[in-house]
Amino acid sequence: MSTTTAIKEKTILQDAHAGVHYERASAAEIVAFLSVVLALLCIEAVGVYMYFFRHTSLSVIVILHVIASLIAIGCSVLALTERSDLKLWIFLGMMITVAGPLGAVTCGIAGVLYGYHMRSSVAFEEWFASMFPQEQTRESGHLYERIIFGLDDIIDTGNVEPFRDIMTYGAFQQKQDVLIKITRYFRPEFAPVLLQALEDRDNAIRVQAAGAIADIEREYLERYIAMERLISKDASDVTRLQKFAALCDEYAHCGILDKEREQQSRNRAIELYETCHEARKDDMAIVLPLGRLYLLNHEPAKAVNVLKPHVERDIPEQERVRICYMEALFENGDLQSLRTLAKRYSIEAKEDQTMLQEHILTLNRFWQNRTDHALFQAGAVA
Repeated sequence: MSTTTAIKEKTILQDAHAGVHYERASAAEIVAFLSVVLALLCIEAVGVYMYFFRHTSLSVIVILHVIASLIAIGCSVLALTERSDLKLWIFLGMMITVAGPLGAVTCGIAGVLYGYHMRSSVAFEEWFASMFPQEQTRESGHLYERIIFGLDDIIDTGNVEPFRDIMTYGAFQQKQDVLIKITRYFRPEFAPVLLQALEDRDNAIRVQAAGAIADIEREYLERYIAMERLISKDASDVTRLQKFAALCDEYAHCGILDKEREQQSRNRAIELYETCHEARKDDMAIVLPLGRLYLLNHEPAKAVNVLKPHVERDIPEQERVRICYMEALFENGDLQSLRTLAKRYSIEAKEDQTMLQEHILTLNRFWQNRTDHALFQAGAVA
């Protein structure tokens, strides 16, 4: 992320400054600007005084005005050569040339207000960097962060509530730190925090969150294009097709997509898993995701057909297959088969206490003790 952010930052800064970097006006430069304005005002004032009170010819005031304009334009060119802040000097050259003494008065007021503003303002580079902060962390620091985030724990998916609390009540720097780490170690559980950051009161936080989402989507897109190229070279490689399907599945449920793109990605994942399933009908790494995607896509009949051959198999994934299959039966309206299956699993569980976890036993008891009417009501509530 850091390299991409640096390139993005450099590009925007170049665009903002037309490819050339200029320093902000310092206090000494503002004093010099006000001194030049005062001198030009004096020149213009002398011309006006001589014309109205000494009744000199109009050519005198014109000559003095041309001298003042040349001095103002010369100062602007000098500022360009010195890579100084051009705003004031270009404004001075324009106003003196067009408005004469009135332009000098206007520039004086502008210079005073600009100097007052500079006391508390932030440079564009600093402001932009605050929206895309870069964090230099050593490899050991990354490892520590992964442990804290629980990213390598395949059992516990972690709790994102502390991050949501920070986005709600934390200080500006704390919010930025959370967004940096969420972007670096993104997983679907973090999506609500990013979406919450998009509605933050601080503009910089909203922009940083939008940039984080754009970076995450760009990474998915790069992986998608790379996998698509590999598939185009050899469409018969089931292992690659399975990895591609898993990527589309992951992208569809990353939590940051709109409904249309989520559905498109899910449909693509289903197509790829179906192709893999034709070649490897007993591969549970294909069967389980395909059954789950069918359920998410509101196609329970297909989920039942895919999962049914594996319900009675003695495999490590048996518990997950059975639960997914029972859910597919419920969604498909086959309540009699569901209740019969739940009763049989409960009997088996009594004989083998280690077969099912406690929450699965509770679910079995729920299914086996409900009438059809109650089951339909539960489905309506769900």
